[in-house]
Amino acid sequence: MSGYKRNDLNERKIQWKNIIPPEYADLNMEKLKQLQATDVTELFEEEFVRKDSSRVPVLIRAAAISKSNPGQCVAYIMDITERKETEKKILLLN
Repeated sequence: MSGYKRNDLNERKIQWKNIIPPEYADLNMEKLKQLQATDVTELFEEEFVRKDSSRVPVLIRAAAISKSNPGQCVAYIMDITERKETEKKILLLN
């Protein structure tokens, strides 16, 4: 989905600030605060910047793994490119 490989992650070549477009910074901070306060985020949409600089729309939900490790979480991230393209077509038809 992102164009990065596991080695990129293991070698710390991926930095969160580089894959989140600036216009989503406030949303990410809001969801981080929500995660810290409630151990789970609401479902939300944003985009990721791929390795080739293109963007991919994604749907995300995150949950804390445990209270003893507040910095660790698990996230569900789904590519919603097809859905976004379908929405555009429907808007054009209407």
